[in-house]
Amino acid sequence: MNAAQNRYHAAPFRQWERTLLPDITARCLSYDGQGRLWAGTADGTLLLNDEGKLLARWDLRPQVLFPGKDGTMLLGCGAVLWSMEGGKSAECRTFPETIRAIAARDGLLLVLTAKALYRYDPNGDRWSDPLGLEGGEGTALAAFGGKIFAVTSQGWLLSLAGKREHWKPLRPGPANPFCPAMPQGAFRALRFDSLGHLWAGGAFGLAIFDTRSFWRIPDNTGLLPREPAHLLTFDESGGRWLATDCGVILLRDGERRTFGAQRWLPSCEITALTARPDGTAAWAATPQGLVKLSCREVTLREKAAHFQRLAERYFIRDVGFCMGREDLQNDDISTGHVEISDNDGLWTAYYCVAQSCRFAATGDEEARTLARRSMEALLCLHKITGLPGFPARAIRHPGEKGYGNGDPEWPLAADGVTEWKRETSSDEVSGHFWGLTFYWLLCADEDEKAKIAAALQAVADHILEHGCTLCDIDGQPTTWGNWSPEALNGDDTWSWERGINSFELLCYCKAVAVMTGKTPYGEAIRVLTKEHHYWLNALQHKMFDGHASHIDDSLGFFTAMTYFELEDDPDTLALCQLAMEHHWQYERIEASPLWNLIYGAYTGRRCDVDAAVQGLQDMVWDPVCRPVQNTNRKDLVWDTEQAAWNEPPQLMRPLPYHERDYHKFDGNPFRPDSNCHDWAEDPANFLLPYWFGRWKGLIDENS
Repeated sequence: MNAAQNRYHAAPFRQWERTLLPDITARCLSYDGQGRLWAGTADGTLLLNDEGKLLARWDLRPQVLFPGKDGTMLLGCGAVLWSMEGGKSAECRTFPETIRAIAARDGLLLVLTAKALYRYDPNGDRWSDPLGLEGGEGTALAAFGGKIFAVTSQGWLLSLAGKREHWKPLRPGPANPFCPAMPQGAFRALRFDSLGHLWAGGAFGLAIFDTRSFWRIPDNTGLLPREPAHLLTFDESGGRWLATDCGVILLRDGERRTFGAQRWLPSCEITALTARPDGTAAWAATPQGLVKLSCREVTLREKAAHFQRLAERYFIRDVGFCMGREDLQNDDISTGHVEISDNDGLWTAYYCVAQSCRFAATGDEEARTLARRSMEALLCLHKITGLPGFPARAIRHPGEKGYGNGDPEWPLAADGVTEWKRETSSDEVSGHFWGLTFYWLLCADEDEKAKIAAALQAVADHILEHGCTLCDIDGQPTTWGNWSPEALNGDDTWSWERGINSFELLCYCKAVAVMTGKTPYGEAIRVLTKEHHYWLNALQHKMFDGHASHIDDSLGFFTAMTYFELEDDPDTLALCQLAMEHHWQYERIEASPLWNLIYGAYTGRRCDVDAAVQGLQDMVWDPVCRPVQNTNRKDLVWDTEQAAWNEPPQLMRPLPYHERDYHKFDGNPFRPDSNCHDWAEDPANFLLPYWFGRWKGLIDENS
């Protein structure tokens, strides 16, 4: 199988977004037949368009809304039933108790109050006598054909039965494998589908009832949520929307999608829920405001253009560093500032490689211009230190965060103005070799190739001349800048770095050997291979650690990318492929778009390209990081292997991108919760795998 056979023809997909209206706290919601949203609040009734813009307002304060088929909207305001049509309200009836729910059946209007059920026949303009409830006050109502069910404040499920009509409570019976019993626990929400099945939400999650004797519950039907559900609504595309203790859950097309706090909702305290009939949107009311969850069809190309605009507008700093944005106010991406980090070179290399691949895939000169800017930013880190072959982690200027705070890791540059960060790590060095090599391969002219070759040659010389270490301005090796045979092969405190650091140093020498054509670097590879078995070390550069650490994943895959692009020796390539196979098979469970595409591009074997594309589609449209809370979900499967590494338990499989913390590929996708806030991740997280996949022909959007 070759790489072309991995090609995925990417079609338009549903992209989900959220909109928050913090000034509206609703207690009931409903769409009308014209696609407008009605919201009942403590201050009045609001009529909104589907974007949340106010169209009209009335003083009526409903706790129940029900759309009529004739274009009217019924409002339960305390004990009074009102109808609204054409902007005019009319009082229909006053009941002895508060209205709790409204439904319709066979032309009859059903009104459930706290104490009884009332039925109205419009043909005779007559209300029936009330049918009193038992088991507490009425809270929910559903009707279909000859069936009427209600729920009470004590969680009882009542069925209207008998010639002499009365409410009959349904009680859980003994388990029967041929006739599954009703769920245990309080009922909260009811809804009929068009087939006459009663869907019920409650403390047990979601259940389906044939209204006679057969139940489907979470225990015997895998996809039904177990999370306590208290509101339930349907759309006309088959979507089932639930308000649960874990947020809003959508079941559609055989898929469960969870919109949790705080990525999607300000909180999981949901007071009202309604869905647009075509299934493209739902509105959820919370005490912190009204939230619209909406989707629209986009292509990956359109998503890439969106992230490209965001990158240039919000995430570029100084001479061209591409970083995350921090200190946001109220999740507003236009506030805050681009961060100054420990790894400005590595993160900027993400963007440099993304734009280089974009240029290679499209020939777009804008992409080469942006890649060139990133390349120059990386070279700036080499020049600023004044120490040949020693790149800075980052630079900062007067007025920027932290400048002049006296931190000894931030010495002043020769210009007397700029501060630069010391203690450069192997991560940073690898990022420079990766980013600059890809620019050299895909974008550089002859002058740029010479500049890049000289910069990387200086780094390689520095490392080799200092016993395979990276020595700071004090003459001492940095904490993580160690590739020496004595450490990697003879010091157990470096056993975890043995494979990956061996792989890195081989790559550094290979890059400089190719760029300069000089033999000492090829000779260095020979010595490292023959005398210090560095290639044998590199064969298993990924240490199996219970999926607790992921920094070495990016180092391993980026080093492999670089080596595969430079190497033409079949024996060396065979070792590279064995090393990548070992690494990817362990990481395959992550379904990482980037790791999958890298593996497929350089091995030609099946790389789960469909999972890679699904991951790109599922990445959130808004790169603002918000806390996520998933631990209390009932559908999670937990791992325990992390205990061996003194790490907390985490998930057996990562959640989909839209349900978990949003971070770069060296973050941990198996953790269900995150407290990340006031931060936005830079868009290279999407742009890099997308444009790499396009360049390598694994993602096709031309058909």
